Amino acid sequence: KHLSAARASLGGNMSKDTKADPAADVAEKLEKLDLASKGDSEAPKTDKVKGFWKSDNGECHIFEDKITSQLTYEELIGDGSERLHGRLQADTDDSGATCWKAELMILEKDEDPWYGPSCGEKPETVGYIMVQLSSEKDGDLEIETRIREDQEEKWQAPTKFKPIKDEA
Repeated sequence: KHLSAARASLGGNMSKDTKADPAADVAEKLEKLDLASKGDSEAPKTDKVKGFWKSDNGECHIFEDKITSQLTYEELIGDGSERLHGRLQADTDDSGATCWKAELMILEKDEDPWYGPSCGEKPETVGYIMVQLSSEKDGDLEIETRIREDQEEKWQAPTKFKPIKDEA
């Protein structure tokens, strides 16, 4: 995805360069982007945030959607009859650190996620979430989530989640 967007922007915004062959210059830049994207993959970080997580306030689940393979966030609300749902997209926070952000929607317990216009009207966006991977002093992984309500400009204070260990 990132490479396609970069290719489109390079093709549309070629500056006048002193090089004799602008096409070779673009090809060189694309090759560097290809190498950079292969070497700086988000996959290892994405794998680390997947799973079931627990905080003092509740639990959440981060997983790949079975239809779209998109990283997805879900958290049960109240008695579990509703859940917060969002499709996480890789991004950076204000300091440049890697994070994932999503629009949040409320879905009923047995309601399927919205996959596009063929699924009817898009559910109302009730807010946004930012997820960041962090670790404690002893090296155990944890994530932090921050919520921003729909009409708000500022993110709420982070909530720390620890992985729920398998009881095997």
